Amino acid sequence: MQKIIVTDVIPLPKYTICVTGLETNTLELITFKLTRNACDRLKITPGTILSGVFTLHDEQATFTDGNSLHSYQHLKFERKCNFSEFKFVLENSLCDSLEEGFNIILEDGKNCIPPEHNIETSIVTIVPKHKTVKIFRDKYADFLKCRLSFMDNYERQHKSFRIVDREFYNLFSLFKQKENIHNDDAIIDIINLLFYEEVEIYLRVGLTNFWAVPGEEKEYRWMIINGIYTSTTYNLPYADKIL
Repeated sequence: MQKIIVTDVIPLPKYTICVTGLETNTLELITFKLTRNACDRLKITPGTILSGVFTLHDEQATFTDGNSLHSYQHLKFERKCNFSEFKFVLENSLCDSLEEGFNIILEDGKNCIPPEHNIETSIVTIVPKHKTVKIFRDKYADFLKCRLSFMDNYERQHKSFRIVDREFYNLFSLFKQKENIHNDDAIIDIINLLFYEEVEIYLRVGLTNFWAVPGEEKEYRWMIINGIYTSTTYNLPYADKIL
């Protein structure tokens, strides 16, 4: 049996979840999909330790962030990491900038990778400069979706990254249930204040599969925020009160 520590949990259409984790012995990235009900039943969240047998399903088949898909058997919840253990896993892919992580020189304002660029990984971890992370509504979405901007350690500003992190959106439910705050914009303001006061924020930046902006022919892989992790938000689901 293998063990993985889950690092990314992304909701997808048709009540499906994409899960990525790090195999504890080989440090191989394992990516698989399962139903939302199975994900909840197994209590899979970032930092969950799972045991099971994971097999590379198809090296050419990719899902959401471009990682090769794995099949699994005998999947079992073991325990939840504490944040110190989780940080150790995140720092396995830590880099100072997106350019360093994806080995590319980005044009100003660009957050995509062209098809001719050869990349070695499709997910990296960034710790942005202190007090530079900001969340805002995605004005193009018909329902609540958010985007994120931040500055990396080379003082390069990155704007409007789409957030696909399931746990981030679960924060809205927590505020509504535990604090009786039902205005989404008010919750975004509170989350921004929490992030502003955090000493360290870990961003998991992944890549989509190739797609083209409407009206353009060339397809790119676009950078997205797979996860936003801090010592405070990591433990919020288990707190009696948030504020």
